Formats: sequence, C-alpha cells, structure tokens
Amino acid sequence: MARSTVDPITRIEGHLGIEMEVEDGQVTEAWASGGLFRGMENALKGRTPYDAALIAQRICGVCPVSHAHASAMAAEEALGIQIPEGARLVRNLAEGGQILHSTILWFYNLNGLDYINPMNALAADPMEAYEVCQQYGTRATDFKDVHARITAFAENGQLSIFSGNWYDCKDADGSSSYKLTPAEDLVGVAHYFEGLENQAKASQICAMLGGKMPHIMTSIPGGTSFMPTIDKLDEVVYRVRDLRAWIDGTMVPDMLMIAERYPNLADLGAGPGRYVAFGVLDRADREMSNRYLPSGMTKLGADGSMTLANVNPDLITEDVTRAFYENGPARNPTDGVTQPIWPDYGKDYARKYTWSKAPRYDGETYEAGGVARVLAAYIRGVDPIQQAVDNLLATLNLPVAKLNSVLGRIATRVLEASYVASIMEDMSNELIALMDAGEAAYYQPAEQSAGAGLGLWEAPRGALLHYERVNGGKVDDYQIIIPSTWNLSPRDAEGTPGPLEEALVGTPVVDLEKPVDAVRIVHSFDPCTACACHLSEPKTGRSFNTLTTPWGVR
Repeated sequence: MARSTVDPITRIEGHLGIEMEVEDGQVTEAWASGGLFRGMENALKGRTPYDAALIAQRICGVCPVSHAHASAMAAEEALGIQIPEGARLVRNLAEGGQILHSTILWFYNLNGLDYINPMNALAADPMEAYEVCQQYGTRATDFKDVHARITAFAENGQLSIFSGNWYDCKDADGSSSYKLTPAEDLVGVAHYFEGLENQAKASQICAMLGGKMPHIMTSIPGGTSFMPTIDKLDEVVYRVRDLRAWIDGTMVPDMLMIAERYPNLADLGAGPGRYVAFGVLDRADREMSNRYLPSGMTKLGADGSMTLANVNPDLITEDVTRAFYENGPARNPTDGVTQPIWPDYGKDYARKYTWSKAPRYDGETYEAGGVARVLAAYIRGVDPIQQAVDNLLATLNLPVAKLNSVLGRIATRVLEASYVASIMEDMSNELIALMDAGEAAYYQPAEQSAGAGLGLWEAPRGALLHYERVNGGKVDDYQIIIPSTWNLSPRDAEGTPGPLEEALVGTPVVDLEKPVDAVRIVHSFDPCTACACHLSEPKTGRSFNTLTTPWGVR
C-alpha cells in the first residue's frame, strides 16, 4: 500500500500529517500524525513557577494567554495562593481579548478560505453585495473599493493563497465545491480583510493588560503585575464595544450565510459526541462549574439527548502506545512521564506514528473546543448561550445533535465570541467599581515553597491542563495536555482512534488529489499545527500530498 508523508518545518505551531485510506469514494481509515517534539515539560524542570508561567506560554503564539494562566493557576494551587479580585478581573479581560483574537483569526483568515473563493468575487456586481448584506443582516462596507482592490491584486498576478488550487474542486454531482455566489464571495473577502484589522484590535487588549502580545508578561503566580487605571480600562472598553458590534453585525451573519450555502456541513465530520471543557473566565467564587463559560464532561446523543458530569481530573490519562515516547501504562498527568524516543523504523501506523499522546477520560475519547464549552454552558443554564443556541438551531431548522459536525464547530465558536464580547464590558465595570471603592488588589505572595497543583482552564481551541510539582521553590515535575492533543489524539492501546481520526471516517472524496471536505473537517477543529493532509487509495496504489494548498501553511 503506497502512502506519502510530508511533515513541513514551521515556526511556532508545529506539524500535522493526516493520512487517509479511501475506498469507493469514502475515507475508511485515517491517522493524525503530529511531527514535532516540543519537550516543554522537560524544559521547565528546575525553573521557578514564575519562570514557568512566562516560558510555558511560548507553546503557542495564538493562545499564549491561556498557557500563562493555566501555568499560574497550577503554581497557585501548589503554593497555597488565592489571587485577589482585581487580578481575577484583569486576567479575565486579557483572556477575553485572546478569545476574540483567536476566533476572528481562525474564522476568517484560517478557516475562511475553505468556503470563500476570493477570485470568484471578481465576477461580482458590487451592488449585489449590498443585497447580500440585507439578506443576512450583515453590515455593509464600500464593496466597490474592495472589488477594485481585488481586481488590482489579480492583475498583479502574484495571487499566493488566493490562487486557483482547490477552488476548482467538484462535488459528486459535478457542481463546484465552493457554493457562494460572486456577490457573497465579495462580502466574504471584504470581511476577511476586516478580520485582519479586528483581530489586531483584540490583540491590543491583551497587549494593554499584558505588556505585549503575543506572550504577555504580567500574569504571574499570585495574580498580575499590571495595575490598571480608569483611562486604560476606558481604552479596553472602547475596543470591546467595537468588537462586539462587529462580531454581531459581521461574523454571526457570515456564519449563517456559510451554514445556509453549505448545508452538508451539518452532516460532515461527526466526532465521538463526547466533549471535555474545563471552563474559562472565573467568577468570584472560582468554581470551575460556575465560570462564565463553565466546565463539564458532556455526552451528546444522536437523538439529541445530553448529559453533563463534573470534571474529575483523576479520570484523565494519557496513553503513549502509538506516540514517540517510551512505552508504559496510561498515566494521569500527576504521574506523567515525557520520555521521547526516536525509533529507527520511522513512522509506523501499527506501532508509533506521532508525537501526540492519547488523552482519555475514564478510558474514552473526548473532543475539546467550542462545542464542548457551549454545550456545557447550555446545559448549566447560561442564559445568553441558551438563547443563542436555540435561535441558531431554529434559524437553521436543525436539532441539537447536529452540533456534532463541522457546522457545530464553526457556529459555536462564533456564538461564543459574541457572548465573550458582551461580558467583557461587565467585567471592566466590575473592576472599575472595585477601584472606586479602594478594594482592588492584584497580587498575593506565596505561602509555601512546595506543593503540587493543577491548572484546568480553556484555550480557544479547548481544554488545557498544566500540572506542576514544586520543591524548594523550583519545579521538579511538569506536565501539559493542550487542546489539540485531545483532538489530534492517535490510536490508544485498544486501537481506538482519536476524535479527528474518527471524524474523518466516512468523508466523501471525489478528487483524491484535493479532498476538500477532509480539509474542512481538519480546519473545523482549528488544530494548533501546520496542516498537511495525505491520502492513499489501496485499489490504485496512488498517494497524494495536499500540502501545496491555500491551507498548507498555518
């Protein structure tokens, strides 16, 4: 059986290879292969917990704030620290800014080209783009100017990611795999450009509170070294209001337009239907189950039934049977071992084929991300989330079970961004009230120099775990489970595939060289890797590398 594998070197987010077997036009098996060993766990040993909170966030340039906070929370539990209210609110605001930045970046600039064909917009009548805005309730812009910019760009000939590539893909019925009209594509391209500006605006919020972005400097064990002023919070609120209006008036309608034009997304890429959320944005009681986006282990049945259980960290394990680490039993992170090996046989799907461990909860696979957070919030009665989900399902005439899909991953992230923007102003006002009352405090020193702690938090991509054990003020053990490790998990000792591997099975493939629906599934998970898809067809022995696509560079 012929296969090809390409794992490109990238700057920050690592590598991902997706290899698939196709029989009779459908994926029958898939393997997700992470191609880079970071070794952050080992690099943090011997450091102070304060160093660890700053260094650990270098895991990712898109979600560094989440890593800083999860690391600080682990240290705070280990060192007996309860951070003050002012620090809680400053951290929440920084985290909210990152959620907005990451979601805008992903929805338009990373995921958007799976659905928007920029060069098709050349055929648009700008006046029809205004009609599209009226149809979907989208805020309009100067579409004549945008059309002129695209035209000049096309005439230049250096199209880069906007070149033809997969835009000529066909579905099984011979129709184009890209379903937007030229006018809708023009609207999408205009908002793609606006997304660049608005993700920067969200990132500015993080930088104002964190000293810089990416990799903020102010969130440390004990709280924050940033002491806000009213003027600085006014600048934050100004940006939050702008972002909230833009998300509600642009992103939400664009999501609905994609959902309407691509109805197959509701039937594409179903994962295990089990979801892990640790929760994010603390309330005053610091309870995981009462966070603004609360924690929960959700099971979503095909019949629409939903069950929710509280998170029990003792039930989390990582399996290394198929990962490039020394073999051993599945371990809880508090007993974790990160001992890499470099096998002389290379990648072997029957043995080891990835640097990603296989997280399991009570022995089962769980998907992390927007669906997990939104379902936990929905079941726990977070009213704005309940209303948003109910309105979405009513608008699209879909049952809740259809959230287990590409559409569900896209829609929940957008609805979540709207909710986060709506509560950030409230949190700013709460902080201002504390400041006015002279009750705002931002730092609490450690009460001890030894202990162990878990930081359970959410990055935009999903459930994030940091564990550290401290002795004499130094880290002597550190373990991390990032969201993409949950989603890109390889097979475990029982041969059970991870969520992405499961979601790819059954995917239709019309063109072996350009399996567009498979790529859409991969990107719906927003993997923290460089995306490279590979597939093979046993009947013909043909194999293909799809790295050279607009989605190939992450």
